[in-house]
This record gives sequence, C-alpha cells and structure tokens, in this order.
Amino acid sequence: MTGLGYNGRGVAIATAMGRVLAKWAIGTKADELEFPVTPLKPLPFSYAKETLVEAEILRLKLLDKLGLW
Repeated sequence: MTGLGYNGRGVAIATAMGRVLAKWAIGTKADELEFPVTPLKPLPFSYAKETLVEAEILRLKLLDKLGLW
C-alpha cells in the first residue's frame, strides 16, 4: 500500500491519505475508500532505463572531451 501523486498540495492530501491507508490496512474494501485505488503504470521506456542512462553518460563524456559541454 502506498499513497502517491500529491503534486502541489501534498501536506493536506497526505494527511487525509494517511487515514484512508489506515482504513485499507484494517480491511476496508478498496471500493469503499474515499480515494480511488488504481494499479501503478510503468513509465514509458522504463524497461530500457539502464541502456538509456549509459548512452546519455557516454554522450555527455563525448561532449566534454570535445569541449562542447
């Protein structure tokens, strides 16, 4: 269980979410909670993150060697 996505109004929403997560932890059904329960979706291209990060590091090293960075 986790509460995510507070985006800008975090303190108030996180406080309310704590109560909701506590209800869920003691057995309240997901469809009876005040906030929607949805599955996490993977970020686009997350399957290739290691390769993309390595490629970006190499690109930046090349730019540094060429004095372009």
